[in-house]
Amino acid sequence: MVKHNHAAAPVKHKPLGRPRTYDVDEALDRAIDVFCERGYSGASISALAQAMGLVTGSLYKAFKDKEALFMAALQRYNARNGRVTDGIVAAETSGMEKLRALLKLYVSASHSVEGLKGCLVVTSAVELTTFSAQVADRVEGCIEELKGLLMRIVRLGQRDGSINTSIEPEAAAVFILCHLQGLRVMGKLNPSAHELGLASDLVVTVLKP
Repeated sequence: MVKHNHAAAPVKHKPLGRPRTYDVDEALDRAIDVFCERGYSGASISALAQAMGLVTGSLYKAFKDKEALFMAALQRYNARNGRVTDGIVAAETSGMEKLRALLKLYVSASHSVEGLKGCLVVTSAVELTTFSAQVADRVEGCIEELKGLLMRIVRLGQRDGSINTSIEPEAAAVFILCHLQGLRVMGKLNPSAHELGLASDLVVTVLKP
């Protein structure tokens, strides 16, 4: 895919006082599920600890507080999903082919069990005003990364003739971004893949030369 930078400053957390008996990435994946389903405000420390398979004390030893855990979970989520996105988009050649692949990925992630879980970035964006400046900046950064990817895809498509050159790239990127994030919101309502696919087909129609 067009280069997509997922690099972020590593989230530091406290070392445990004794040998760790759990996999950090697996524990963070479970925390991600809780944050996606309940949102940041609705995810209690006890619910997070239970999902992660930890006692509350161990959670606080590994992560300073709930915000630090959320930052680590968001970093893990963005990096994990970014690798998937990169691989799928990079496998295509033209801008439109890359866009179609990305739309298909989001449709797949926005229905059935996966769709009901929701998207951590979208869920967090809804709660943006409740976060500290550091967390809000990171959430906004995740959205800006996706917007940047979409702009590069649009520009590539305009160069190779697969996307309408009369459309301003940033406007097109925001249009696609709103559609992709909307798919993740709709996923909470358990729509069919067919319904979501029809909407995505319309995006392609609008952007065709």
